[in-house]
Amino acid sequence: MELLNKVERLFLCSDIERHDDFVSRFCHSEHSRGIPAGLALTRNTGCLDYARHDHMQVLAPAKINLSLRVLGRRSDGFHEIETFMAPISLCDEIEIYRQSGKKKIVFRCDEPSLPENDDNVVVRAANIFFEETKITGGVSIMLKKTIPHGAGLGGGSSDAASTLLGLNELFGTNLPREALAKMAEMIGSDVPFFVFECAALCKGRGELISSSELREQLSLLLLKPEFGVPTAWAYSRWRDSLEIRGVSYSGQQFARHCFVN
Repeated sequence: MELLNKVERLFLCSDIERHDDFVSRFCHSEHSRGIPAGLALTRNTGCLDYARHDHMQVLAPAKINLSLRVLGRRSDGFHEIETFMAPISLCDEIEIYRQSGKKKIVFRCDEPSLPENDDNVVVRAANIFFEETKITGGVSIMLKKTIPHGAGLGGGSSDAASTLLGLNELFGTNLPREALAKMAEMIGSDVPFFVFECAALCKGRGELISSSELREQLSLLLLKPEFGVPTAWAYSRWRDSLEIRGVSYSGQQFARHCFVN
């Protein structure tokens, strides 16, 4: 698994042939596109003319917090943080089909523990997109999960951001990232991070994004226990948490960065 400076979500149209394991094996960065030559050629010959296509697939990368400072609880109930986050090469896959007729969002997911109604962040993202753009018509969305939830990897937030980015491309609205980030703020604190598709320093409750770069391309060993840790639960216990004896909490220099946790 790799840490990525920048993510290129691969918008695949319905007439592209691919191997079934393609999406699960690659997440695309400026360093290693992971796109076979035949597919890259197809992308350059007009397959991304979205006005002629009604189906696309989008990759939604996970993230890790390389550095995290919790600065205190805010008056709005959130916590003020300063964190350096980077996308990684572990991705969910989202398929979006344009539907004719009245506005309707049909959502399905291969993870039975996740809701398939308006409580799902993907559905919320689609609703917000259509409300803000005043677009009529509807979509059918299929989410294929690979990123574990309750792991702090931002899977749900990435799915929501990728839905906004995918709809923006599919319907040709050409909204700038800043406009999409405003929509993303309505969904969750770290959803705007995924809109910008790069490593970043995030402040506020996570919605204030300053794009940055890793000075080196790094590999990552990611371990996930069987249990999950809800974000709200973790933050609710931050104030009363104690430092572990013998563990240094000072900044650590690694790959020409200073990380604090």
